[in-house]
Amino acid sequence: MIKLKEGTAKWEHFGEISPKLGEVFFSFYSKLKDYGVNDITVTSIIRHKADDSGVHAVGRAIDIRADFDYNSIGKYAMEYINQKYTYDIARGELKTCVYHSTSTYGDEGLHYHLQTRK
Repeated sequence: MIKLKEGTAKWEHFGEISPKLGEVFFSFYSKLKDYGVNDITVTSIIRHKADDSGVHAVGRAIDIRADFDYNSIGKYAMEYINQKYTYDIARGELKTCVYHSTSTYGDEGLHYHLQTRK
């Protein structure tokens, strides 16, 4: 089941994201389901430009949290997405799927960040 974090993600935001991001998101979710993960929480989709000047503000990023082990599931799902989808050929260091935290929250803020160039 796809859940939304109250106050930060809304179903109508899915209509505002890029079609490519929708494809990446459902591919990631499908891969997680292959590993037996059924429940994820979308924590952020669209952020207002006043809050974020990056990919979230223009509908090209989604943040996801789920209760599964990174080493046994997460890194494989992430590698799958990064092999299937290239973020930017000219900037190979930038990935479509990253597992990171904001500096504000440390380990408590760990999440999967999906992003697309278009």
